[in-house]
Amino acid sequence: MPTLGQRLKMLRNTHNMKQSDLAEVMHVSKFTVSAWERDLQKPDYNRLESLSRIFNVNLSYLLGENDDNSPPVPDIDEQAVWADNDIEALQNAAKMLTQLSFSSRMIIRASISQAYQIEKEAGTLRKGYDVTMTRYGTDDGTPADEEQLEPDCGEAK
Repeated sequence: MPTLGQRLKMLRNTHNMKQSDLAEVMHVSKFTVSAWERDLQKPDYNRLESLSRIFNVNLSYLLGENDDNSPPVPDIDEQAVWADNDIEALQNAAKMLTQLSFSSRMIIRASISQAYQIEKEAGTLRKGYDVTMTRYGTDDGTPADEEQLEPDCGEAK
């Protein structure tokens, strides 16, 4: 599979863009784009999302994880997802999560765990489920190399 840099250069050329054109759209220098294409640096997650939208490909394709260059999954309406009692929206988000690569799921789990810990320490958690932190492992169910924790939601209060 091609690297992120190779894929990015190919997509840029396919769209008849110069490095300076992409740099302008991404609000970075052309030297940064060059470093991305030579795999000397990697764009941060927000920039990866922007690149996938610009080139109308999904993140897995852009990252060189597969050859499926289908368009990116549209953003979920945040208001619908986080509305109280909106079980259907949460179920759809869970279905989308199951289609992500293991590394992407770990990024999301880590982000949720970190946000939970920050709000717990600040005392700003909303009332709802009892949550304890439990260990999770790798994609095949084996324990992870390092201890990792994620919330385990109990019964609603």
